[in-house]
Amino acid sequence: MRTRLFPFFYNMRKKEKIFLVFESRYKGLRELTRNKNYTQEQMGEISWFFSLIQTLQLRGYKVIHCKNESDFKTNYKKHKNKSDLFLIMDYVTIPDLIDYLSKSINKLYCMCYWGRDEAGLEKLSRTSDNNYVKIENVLTPFDYNNKNSYLGYNISVLCDKPNKIEYNNYGILWGKNKEYVDLKLVEYLCRKGIKFYATSLTPINIDGVTNLGVLPKRKWHQLLSDCNFVLGSGNPRSGPTIIESFYYETVLIGPKSQFPENIHNHNIKFIDNLSYDEIYEIVKNLKFEPNSVTEKLCNATCFNNRIDNLFGLDIG
Repeated sequence: MRTRLFPFFYNMRKKEKIFLVFESRYKGLRELTRNKNYTQEQMGEISWFFSLIQTLQLRGYKVIHCKNESDFKTNYKKHKNKSDLFLIMDYVTIPDLIDYLSKSINKLYCMCYWGRDEAGLEKLSRTSDNNYVKIENVLTPFDYNNKNSYLGYNISVLCDKPNKIEYNNYGILWGKNKEYVDLKLVEYLCRKGIKFYATSLTPINIDGVTNLGVLPKRKWHQLLSDCNFVLGSGNPRSGPTIIESFYYETVLIGPKSQFPENIHNHNIKFIDNLSYDEIYEIVKNLKFEPNSVTEKLCNATCFNNRIDNLFGLDIG
C-alpha cells in the first residue's frame, strides 16, 4: 500500500509549492502564455519569464501571474504564511513593495536580464529593517560569471521542430528594428550574391533582401530552422535569438560584444575588425557543428536541474 500511495503524496507535496509572479511586462507575457506564437518588438524578457512559468506549470507547481500591485497583494496576503511560497519579480516591481515583503525577503527572487551587483541591489531598495534581496536571488538568462544565479531558458517549451521547409536557405538579418542592421555590410554581401531575409518593422530596400516584417513565433522559428545563418551588427545583445539559433542549428555571426562570454563556441563567428571581404569568406563556408556548449544551453534537463537547485524543488 505504501508503494502505491507514495506517488499520490509526492504529487500533492509538489503542488503545495506556489510561485507568485509579478513583473512589469504583464500584457505581453499574458498574451504569450495564451498564444505561444505571440510576438512583439522586444521578446527577450517575456520569453524568459514564459520559459520559467511554463516549465513550473508542466511540472505540477501552482503559478499565479499577477496583473497589478493590488492583485499581487491580494494573493500574497492569502499565501504569505506558507513555507513553500516563492515570489518571482523584476527590478521594476520590487522597489515599491520590498518593505511590504520584508518577512518573505529570502523567498523573493529578482529576474534581472543583465544581473545586479551590490550597488545595483542598493538601488533596488532596502527594507526598513535593513534587508534587501540576496545577491544569489538575482536570476539571469545567461551565466555572466558573477554572484547572481544563472537561470537560463528552457528552450524546449519555446520552440517546436518544423516538419517541412518553407523558406530558402538564406541568411537572416538580426533585429526587429532597421537601426540594428549594418546596411553597408549587407549591401556588400548582397552584391557578392548572398541573400537575406529581414524581419524588421521597417523594410530594408536592398536588392537581395526579402522583407518579411515582424513574424509570429511559429514563422520565426520556421525561418531559423530553414536558414543558414543569422547576421548581427551589435544589437540587440544577448537575446533569445541566440538560444533559438542553437536549437535550430543555425550559425550566428556578429561582433563579440553581442554574445555573453560563457556561450562562445565555434558556431558563433566574430567579425570584429574584419574587412568586408573577410566576412564574406566566413559567410561562404558556414556549417553548424553541435558541441557541449550549445547542447547544454538547449537541454531541458539542465534547465530543470537549475530550478531544482534554485528553489529547492523535488527532482522529477
